[in-house]
Amino acid sequence: MVVVWVPATTNDPDVERLYRAIPPQGCATIIAPIDHAGMLEALQHAYAWNRLLDKHVAAVNHDYFTPQQVLAMIEGWTPQIVCVAREFEIPPELLAGVLALELDLDYHLTDAVFDILVVSPLSDTFDKVEVGAAYGGVHFKHLKPALASFGVDFSQSLFYQTYYRLTSTRNADELTVIATRYRLVDLANAAVMARYYALLRMGNRPLTQMSLTDMAFTWSAYRGGVVGATADLRTAPNDDHRWGLSYLQKADNPLVFGDTLIAMPYFSYFRQLYSPAHLRTHA
Repeated sequence: MVVVWVPATTNDPDVERLYRAIPPQGCATIIAPIDHAGMLEALQHAYAWNRLLDKHVAAVNHDYFTPQQVLAMIEGWTPQIVCVAREFEIPPELLAGVLALELDLDYHLTDAVFDILVVSPLSDTFDKVEVGAAYGGVHFKHLKPALASFGVDFSQSLFYQTYYRLTSTRNADELTVIATRYRLVDLANAAVMARYYALLRMGNRPLTQMSLTDMAFTWSAYRGGVVGATADLRTAPNDDHRWGLSYLQKADNPLVFGDTLIAMPYFSYFRQLYSPAHLRTHA
């Protein structure tokens, strides 16, 4: 079975071309779901431990979505997540986990209201507000230099070339509306940033060798930024980025930081779910 995700109608020909560019190879469906009970129990332990951490390292949890809602949403996006992860050459569990953590920890009521307003008739006003777009929480002042660092020749696939052209030629206001309206664009934006920070974390190691700990620290960099990194240079001078590059590459204990502590159950769960025993990939 080949699934094509083309919106019934779009007013944007570039977005429609992007949906039509999804290759039939590499997408996937869940064939053997996993009971959420064990993962949710591990997550509750992580939340409890996070509450004991010093406020300087504890994760802020806005708690808009419940963990059950987060898992249901991400699992519903599985076909696209696997396709998009393949296009950007990252493990699908990395993309799934980053999105899940954005929904769990970073998404809040202001984001929800903003997402409604930005696709409303008031979008000309609200698309100019500097808020991370859609569920991936991506800021375009970070996304554009990250994507430019990959370059137009990163992949010759129709999907990548279409996405690269779309992202490179539109301004932040337009991209905010597009990402909020079209889930595929939101996923691709998150994949760019996940790959960018994964490369910083891994150094000379290939992304195919990412451990769960590597993914947890990649997520923390995605959430907090890296001092001196190209994608983080266009922020305000007083921005307090969480990581220095050498520290990001050497960090090895995810139990010390709240966001990495909470990340571990998610990445463990998605690594298991996105294994051949549970996922069928379309050839």
